[in-house]
Amino acid sequence: MVRIFAFLCLLPLLSAALNVPAAAQSASFVSGVVRSQGRPVANAAVTLSGNNLVFRTVSHADGSFSFSAVPLGLYRIAAQKDRYATDVALEVPSGGAQLRLDLAELKEISNTRTQARPNILASGSSLSISGAGLQYAPNAKSFPNILAQLPSAARGSNGQIHVNGDHGFVNYIIDGVPVPQALSRVLGTEFDVANVGYAEIIEGAFPAQYGDKFGAVINIATRAGSGSAGFSGELIQGSLGLAESDLLYHAPVGAAGGMTFSNRIQRDGWALDPPVPNPVHDAGSIATQFLRVSLPVHGFDNINLDLNHTYQTFQIPPDTTNGQPASTDDVETQDDTFVTLQYHHAIGTSGILSFGPSFKRSHIKDFNDLANDLAGAAGDDCSSNPSDCVFSAASDRLSTSYGFSGDYDFRGSRHEIRAGAAYRNDNIAKLYNITLQGDNFIQSAPLQIVDNTPNVAHSQSAYVQDSWKMGGGWSADLGLRQDSFQLKSSDFAVGYAQLSPRLKLTRAFGSRASAYIYYGRLFVPFSFENVSGGNAQFLNPASGTTFDLKPQRDSLYEAGAHLPVGAYDLGLRVAHYALTNVVDDGQVGSTNIHQDINFAQGVIDIESALLQRALTQGGRAYVSLTHSRAFSKGCGSSLLIDCSAFPDDFAQADHDQRWDATAGIVSVDQTGYFSAETEYGSGLSTTACDTCKVPPHLTFDFAYGLNVGRNASLGLAIRNALNDRYAITLNSSLQGTHFARPRSVELHLMFGSNSKPR
Repeated sequence: MVRIFAFLCLLPLLSAALNVPAAAQSASFVSGVVRSQGRPVANAAVTLSGNNLVFRTVSHADGSFSFSAVPLGLYRIAAQKDRYATDVALEVPSGGAQLRLDLAELKEISNTRTQARPNILASGSSLSISGAGLQYAPNAKSFPNILAQLPSAARGSNGQIHVNGDHGFVNYIIDGVPVPQALSRVLGTEFDVANVGYAEIIEGAFPAQYGDKFGAVINIATRAGSGSAGFSGELIQGSLGLAESDLLYHAPVGAAGGMTFSNRIQRDGWALDPPVPNPVHDAGSIATQFLRVSLPVHGFDNINLDLNHTYQTFQIPPDTTNGQPASTDDVETQDDTFVTLQYHHAIGTSGILSFGPSFKRSHIKDFNDLANDLAGAAGDDCSSNPSDCVFSAASDRLSTSYGFSGDYDFRGSRHEIRAGAAYRNDNIAKLYNITLQGDNFIQSAPLQIVDNTPNVAHSQSAYVQDSWKMGGGWSADLGLRQDSFQLKSSDFAVGYAQLSPRLKLTRAFGSRASAYIYYGRLFVPFSFENVSGGNAQFLNPASGTTFDLKPQRDSLYEAGAHLPVGAYDLGLRVAHYALTNVVDDGQVGSTNIHQDINFAQGVIDIESALLQRALTQGGRAYVSLTHSRAFSKGCGSSLLIDCSAFPDDFAQADHDQRWDATAGIVSVDQTGYFSAETEYGSGLSTTACDTCKVPPHLTFDFAYGLNVGRNASLGLAIRNALNDRYAITLNSSLQGTHFARPRSVELHLMFGSNSKPR
């Protein structure tokens, strides 16, 4: 044990000395045994194909085989010896895949799919979604709508999803590389769900390899294929002005590589969650282009290139209830490019080294309508009550992020050692041009506030962890993570760091049951886009000249279990978060501009149950029930907030709801597909939250598709079938008022050789 501890302590130093940084895992292992009539088969040809790659090996004398450096995602694995063969589909999650291949005579072979079960060594409410679960769900075109079906999820404005009682902090990891989140914004709409082949969702018991945001970690393997070249596409026409076209092309590159390209164009008449139930205008559009190229290098080594570009436009819906003219025409554009290059190097059959650079550019522009924006100022109380002031906001924000990351993974008989580090540089250029109405609390004439001070940030992280199989069904995950960042501008320079232990003890009872306890320290940076100190002091004199925004520091205590319930798997999770300097964000009116703030303290308690079952052809059935309590108190930062307004005692967070329940099914057969989802939220009342009132809501979504040819299907989707016109937020002091999308109907036409489940 002393030698193991010494090795763990040396790994970060070795990583730094070799200049091999590491980050979230992007590749894993596939192993198993080939058998026929109960006996192992030697020298069977085993082929693993998927994610634009083809791997080949042969079974050993005992029938065993293994692949390393396998990118996460969906695959088919085939084995053949003489006239006996088998062919099945499988998922490769971050924990790897292990299976048994039973050979049968060629004439008896059928195209089957493994029934993936939850990882009993993961958190009780963690899950994976792939294939039909992503392609045929009623809300399959939106990450926020898919995430709203997670245990403990609650909706926030304009696509924010609050998971685990947090403040909208979801960590997206694309093919092993975390997506930079330098700007204050709603993240998730910039990456197209149609380009996701597999999503592993981690809600708790976070290993040391994960940092940054901890509402949930979404580990995404992008869509890819194998085999011959082919096109697929989808056309959608719906109510509320929805029209969309999608096109995907896959082609092999050489003997064992491949490329996938997709293009999506969408227009929607309900693009943002408006401040009134029936907005006079709320149009939006989105265009995405995605390219993935995967190439073999030598043996199991491979290179993976991702390029994703998204351009979005939003027409900001006017708050006509509070006097904003219907003719107000404020517009926002978002232009995002994300590029990653990962090299996966196999070290024998038991080690993987993954590393590579990444780049992200985000450009967000807000165009105001000055005359109409200020028209609602007449008769308000701006001079004596700043919260009643009317303003007009324009902005131009640009962030460029450069990163390099890597990951080392060694899998032995009793220990799996992972280690690594990552570095990122963010440059944020911004121009805020905000005009405050006349007769304000500063002067009688309209007041123009300009902020064009750039920010520069440097982030570093390193981790080491050991997954130790102790015997007798016991295992321990021991991890240590270091996070730090430095942020500077013309009027401030700050830096923060934290060393975070992560400890988890698990007892497995067979292959389907386990129980665990966990403790972890978490470190959550604030957004690197901040209003300048001078403007903060001007808008809020009480803030002084000190930049006092701080990162959030949490202690997570968790216990959970996995239990078999017939053909279903039941996951249970009880978690308690103790938070310091809780990072929240305030929204600027009805726009999509956000600004981080701190509460001094927070407490979150979660109790979740998730019952799920994998169905044939990649389908899925699930039911979840969650009770949550999220409270904050005190003022942790005063940049834009009057601290005297913060409650001295704990008050319920405005996005929280005590109870939420979800249920759904995606069923696929030879004739087509059927899917249904339902979500219940208990909402909030003014007795629970002083500044908000969210009524209970119940939504139903349905989709049905019928195969009309070998490579074509027609589908119908109905969203919010009960037309529950509930408010996502109502009278919230930080988010304003926002209403959910009403009932809508969509017609789908899928076509092409790749139109079947991913």
